[in-house]
Amino acid sequence: MKTTVRKRPHLFLGIDLGSQGVRIVAVTETGKVEIWRSVPLKHSSLVSKDGIHEQTPNVWWDTICQATCGLTVELETKGYSSG
Repeated sequence: MKTTVRKRPHLFLGIDLGSQGVRIVAVTETGKVEIWRSVPLKHSSLVSKDGIHEQTPNVWWDTICQATCGLTVELETKGYSSG
């Protein structure tokens, strides 16, 4: 018995780091959005120093990792694989 494997298009990943959260999108070579996610930053990431608000880079990185993992799981349910 021969199994037919459906070839999926290559995907490109876009990441937007904002002051409120991280948005991540996977698009095909033709620009079709396959899936996207938005994950808010933890409110504790804002630090006030002399009236200036800053965010800890580790919070951004952790949020990017969280968004990417969630996106990967959703893509796998759509038949994509990382291999």
